[in-house]
Amino acid sequence: MANSHILMPHFVLKKFVDHKNTLYYIDCKTDEVRKGRAKTFFTQEGYYSDQMEAWLNKNIESKVATLISFLERTKFADKEEISFDYVDFAYRHLYALLARAPYLIEVINNNSVFFQFSPAEDQHQMAVQDIFRRLWNDRYYQDGYTVGFVNNISEESFVLATSGVCVTDYGIVCPLTPNKSILFWKTGAECDHKTPLFEISNGVEIFEINKLQLIQEKRFNNTFVVANSEDCLKRLLCD
Repeated sequence: MANSHILMPHFVLKKFVDHKNTLYYIDCKTDEVRKGRAKTFFTQEGYYSDQMEAWLNKNIESKVATLISFLERTKFADKEEISFDYVDFAYRHLYALLARAPYLIEVINNNSVFFQFSPAEDQHQMAVQDIFRRLWNDRYYQDGYTVGFVNNISEESFVLATSGVCVTDYGIVCPLTPNKSILFWKTGAECDHKTPLFEISNGVEIFEINKLQLIQEKRFNNTFVVANSEDCLKRLLCD
């Protein structure tokens, strides 16, 4: 039986560890900064079945890992276009994060007579797969947003809310590493960054995204915000 990561995949969390393989996180219920390990962070044994873990790996996680590898080896200043495959992988990541939100289990339970009587493991699998497919077929995000990728070259690292999604005035930011992120910008929104690959050198801009992640995580999920540095999280709490 798998020890499943409930929200954020292990391979993404591993990008937010320090040289000792330690990650740091804010407990949004207490504002305490704690230490953890990517392998065991926010996990539950049997939350997903082995079959579901295989489905997630095949359809989403292996593809997002390929996207991260591409972003880490790409010289952003030299590249103006990106393969559609990477755009596809970005949407898969977004939809999987939205579909894995635990509160959706309760929503489905309230609207289904039979769902609530299924074993918890089956509920988690059915919810994620069903919501992922609904989002994919609906095309709201594909039609309403354009995908870009961020190279953060500032002195401020991205943090990572366990929801993985940060909603801004101009779109949705999904950090993948401390210096790489997906940006889904809304059609018609004012945004300084409207090329497929761009760099941000202003640490204040990154800090504002980080602060917004913390605010939204407290408001909507009340779980955790992760970073590869304790100081990075303490700055957020002191601001």
